[in-house]
Parts: sequence; C-alpha cells; structure tokens
Amino acid sequence: FDFTVMTQNGKAYVELKEIAPLEGPYETASSKYDIYSFAECVFNLIKKSSGKYDQKMDVDLYLLLYVTNWTFHLSDPVLECVRHWCRNSDLVFREIYLYTCSHGGSVKKIFPIEHEAHNDFDPERYRGSFGMNLDPRKFIPLGTSEVEAVERLIRRSEIQKMIYFS
Repeated sequence: FDFTVMTQNGKAYVELKEIAPLEGPYETASSKYDIYSFAECVFNLIKKSSGKYDQKMDVDLYLLLYVTNWTFHLSDPVLECVRHWCRNSDLVFREIYLYTCSHGGSVKKIFPIEHEAHNDFDPERYRGSFGMNLDPRKFIPLGTSEVEAVERLIRRSEIQKMIYFS
C-alpha cells in the first residue's frame, strides 16, 4: 500500500496508480485517442490493481488514480465508460478517485457514484469514436483583440487540428 490513512471507519489503505499508457517518452504520446480503448486501458489498470488483493480485507482499501500529463486527461465519455464497468464489476476498492494536475488540480469520484441513474448507459456507443486533448501550453490568451488571437491560432495551425477532429 502506498499510504495508510485514518477514516471515520478506522484505518484504511490507499493505493496510487498513474494513468499513463505510454509506448515511449511523454513527449511522444499522442493527444488523439480512441475513447473506448482508452477507457478499457484505465479499467484494466483498476482491475489489475483490485486483483492483487483478497476480496475479504479487514481494512478499507481506496484507489487514487492520477494523471500528470495533459495527453492522458480523461474526458467525460472515458470517465462514464470506466464508471459503468466499475459499477458492474466486483472490485475490492471501497472507493476510487481520479486526481488530475491540470487547472490547479481536481479530484473526481469514479466509484461508487451515488446517483446511479446511468443504468441504461452503453459504452459500446463510444467504440470507434476518438477524442483529442489540447496542449494547454499552446493556449493563446486573448489580448487586445479576439481577431488577433484567432489569426495567431490559424498561423500556428492549431485551429486546423481542432476543426479536423470535431
């Protein structure tokens, strides 16, 4: 276990797992991804982590997934697929959270979700769909004129990439 914490139920363990399906250095990671495949990759990480432990633990176990690179940001469709599969699986974790470093850091609960209104959700609708994460280092702040900002975007060809994937 990575951490031992105290909760209202007593001692608990926290396992940390980075979401970084790399096939080389971070700099070579693609910002374009297959939504279904990426969600499967994240869920397989969760299942593998869960499988290391006995289903009948005396202490609560929490999983904290984290993303440190913008290319692996989990979009809402990816999160919904992962939540669906977690909801329909026998996992050892009491709760699963996702921490992302972007925008000053944020935490999202993945499992369990109190509002289980997604019983009719079908991850198959995302099979063959693609998403794209935008590099926050290339954002252009609006200056004196929005036209100037758009012109800079076009010159840098970023707008062409965004239009291509929309």
